[in-house]
Amino acid sequence: MNGELDLDDNYLMRYKRVIRKNGCENEVQEIIDRSTYTVEQRSESHLANREIQGDEKRRKQFERFMLLRNSKIKHELFLEKEYSRWTSEQKVQYWYGRLQFQNKMQSEVTKGIGNFGLYIMNRKAKEKLLKYEENWEGFLKKYCDKFGIPIQIGRRLFELNGNEEEWKLLAKKVGYVEGYWNKE
Repeated sequence: MNGELDLDDNYLMRYKRVIRKNGCENEVQEIIDRSTYTVEQRSESHLANREIQGDEKRRKQFERFMLLRNSKIKHELFLEKEYSRWTSEQKVQYWYGRLQFQNKMQSEVTKGIGNFGLYIMNRKAKEKLLKYEENWEGFLKKYCDKFGIPIQIGRRLFELNGNEEEWKLLAKKVGYVEGYWNKE
């Protein structure tokens, strides 16, 4: 079963049924920006007992997509308008509080990552932070001090992707808990 669902003036969803090699029937859904025809989100839902995936479930998925998208936009505005003006100490304290909260939430589900300073220590996060940090070395030193991470290890962790073996080996030295899925 293939189809298309109008979500709003800006987005539509295309969906199709697929049967995996293991016999599971799933539905692949793509949320598409109407103006550019780019896929903004692609997901796959397992269909237990070949259930019919209704439009109501698809719309709920779109609502979650929009909440996450809007949250990211608000966070980018915050980083640009407020965070960028703060001192390195204030920025580190912001990350400490934010990551401590994230770790608490992860701990309830996956037992967390261990040293929660590791949550943003990867190449992608560094690229983002560099937009708002004039003195990267100063920020890095304060960040590593706050989370008890040797500066040499911290510097290297920010150069790697979180799914690389070297990242995992270095992160274990500062409290990484194996088994946590790490976003790149």
